[in-house]
Amino acid sequence: MKLTKNEDGVSPVIGVILMVAITVILAAIVASYVMGHASTVDKPRIVETHVIQKNETHGELTLIKGPEGGTLKYLNVTLGNQTPISRLNPGVGEVISIPGATSGNDHVIVVAKFEDGKEQVVFDGYI
Repeated sequence: MKLTKNEDGVSPVIGVILMVAITVILAAIVASYVMGHASTVDKPRIVETHVIQKNETHGELTLIKGPEGGTLKYLNVTLGNQTPISRLNPGVGEVISIPGATSGNDHVIVVAKFEDGKEQVVFDGYI
């Protein structure tokens, strides 16, 4: 049987419809995967610190708690590669001395650990 010009097949239309359907299904799968994992991201807790160079050999960290302060279990203060200084149940306005800090060249990292066991970096910089 011979096709004439006005007897075009419908297979190109079906092909386009199938490609659009597959694209929509894949987009729905990816969106549901991403949305499911977005809810597992923890909200950052607000814990404020003020870190300064006190003199030529010491730095100081002053704790200024935010709304999450009541759940703060301890702070770990690390100067360069030294052993961390830990302070259990630090209070508002408490000053933690950082021995060995030299002016402007020391990398200090302060990690807060909360009662639920989660940790968060609250300061990462140079003093």
